Amino acid sequence: MSPSRATPIATAGNASIKKAKFDALGGFDERFLYDAWDDYEFGLRWMDSGGYSQFIAGAVAVHRHAVSFEERCAVLERAGRSARVLERLHPHRDHHWPALQCGAQVRRPIPDKDAPTHVRIAFYSERLDAAFRRGYLADALQ
Repeated sequence: MSPSRATPIATAGNASIKKAKFDALGGFDERFLYDAWDDYEFGLRWMDSGGYSQFIAGAVAVHRHAVSFEERCAVLERAGRSARVLERLHPHRDHHWPALQCGAQVRRPIPDKDAPTHVRIAFYSERLDAAFRRGYLADALQ
C-alpha cells in the first residue's frame, strides 16, 4: 500500500521505525508518566510528519506474561491519567473517551461462574471503564 492510500491510524505499539526518524521526532514524550498513550501520541507525531502505517500480515507479537484483572484495572486507571496528558499535548484533536460516557458507579453485581458470557463481559467492561474514569477524574482534581 502506498503512503497516499494508507489508512490514517496513529499507532506505535508493536511497530518499527528507523532510529533516525524516531530521534528526529523527539522519541516518546516523557510527560507521560505511565506506559499508556505515549506510543499513540508518538504515532500522531509520526503521521503529522508524513509517516504512515502498513499492515504486515505475517508479523507476530507475543506478550508472554499473565495479567490479572486487578492489574488490568490498574493499567486502565493510569491510562485515564495519561489521557489528560494527551489532551493537553493535542487539544485540537477530537478526544472521545467512551469510558467517560458511562455512569459514575459500577452497578453490575459480580456474575455467577455459570452466568452467560454477555453478562460477564458487561460486568468486566464496566469495571474497566470505571478504572479509566477514576484515573481521568483524579488527574482533573489535582
